Amino acid sequence: MAAAIVLPPFIFWTIPVLGIHGTSILLGTSEWTFGSLLLLGFWNKKMGALGALGSIATFISTVTILPFVPDGWDAGAGGFPAMGMNAAFLLKDLVLLVVSVYLLREDVIRALNLPRKD
Repeated sequence: MAAAIVLPPFIFWTIPVLGIHGTSILLGTSEWTFGSLLLLGFWNKKMGALGALGSIATFISTVTILPFVPDGWDAGAGGFPAMGMNAAFLLKDLVLLVVSVYLLREDVIRALNLPRKD
């Protein structure tokens, strides 16, 4: 019996359409684009908010890959929750997702001139 292949929920369509290499280019390009917008957000609040929204979408897409990464769970250590290198590499996107949400909050506060509640 062949093993079933489970595809990530948000980017399942990219591999059949673009292939693995094309999907990698799409994700990388979007991350660089949104990262550039985040940098420009130092000077322009709206560009920063746009970059934060885009990076949130990108990182949600890449974090959903985590459970489906081939050899992502170290079989020698007993499997889940022991991560292999493939899954550990994607874990950084969870941290970047949280940072993106924080940056979006900060840009919205700046854009609307709301008082800070620190």
